[in-house]
Amino acid sequence: MDKDTRPKRYFLRRLAAFAVDFILAYAVAVVVLMALDAVTGSDFYYWNGLATRTACVDAPPSPLLDEINSSHPVAPGWSRGAVVCLSLPVGGKARHMLNVRDELHDGNVTRTTWFNIPVTATGDHPDPGLRLDPTAFVAYAFLLAWMWRFGRSPGKRWLGLVVQPVADADGAGWRLLRREWFRLGPLALLSLVEVVVVVAGWWFVESLSDYGRLMQFIADNSVLLIVLYTMVALPGAVYYVFPFVRWRGQTFYDRFAGTMVTRG
Repeated sequence: MDKDTRPKRYFLRRLAAFAVDFILAYAVAVVVLMALDAVTGSDFYYWNGLATRTACVDAPPSPLLDEINSSHPVAPGWSRGAVVCLSLPVGGKARHMLNVRDELHDGNVTRTTWFNIPVTATGDHPDPGLRLDPTAFVAYAFLLAWMWRFGRSPGKRWLGLVVQPVADADGAGWRLLRREWFRLGPLALLSLVEVVVVVAGWWFVESLSDYGRLMQFIADNSVLLIVLYTMVALPGAVYYVFPFVRWRGQTFYDRFAGTMVTRG
């Protein structure tokens, strides 16, 4: 039987390299944004964090709750509760959310609707701030700069992997940089979509009633949102995972850039 001379997949090694790149790039991005935040005194929300600790207390009576109850009265037979939650993302800024939750108990079945409103630290006024998360873009720029300077990502360098042009391919440096565009571009694009959605919501929601209706729509159509996220996640899984099953040494972005990954 002839020996298989095709390049190896290096699936676990490449997966570990990607994890190293992700952790390092996000750590660098968080440090950079924290420094910018401290120097400029800005108030943008620089990271949602990978893990969040949340503590909630009953919302005290306030004009904000009175306005909510007036613009969104409780339906007959339903009960309403409201809590103010303090979220502390690991590596991010604290934020306060007012959670309004309506419940209807029908025998053993409980129906629930809810919506959240960002509020100030006192919990009695809406927070008008626009809170974006530019961490992904800073991490993306860091990895591109690293690739341009050193030729391979930190994870690949530490795991002993080399990205090289396929045989007879010219413009090696540009091919390596182009590979990073195709490799991380979809992730940066998803972050950009999230930023656009946040900005659009902040721009078009002009009153508390508008915000309440938007949150209510999201809560009532959660299944639709799950379907949409799944439709986005499946192509991503095909783009990043399927090539390891089908091809040797190359993914979609390797094919686009004319490169391959080997041990080195």
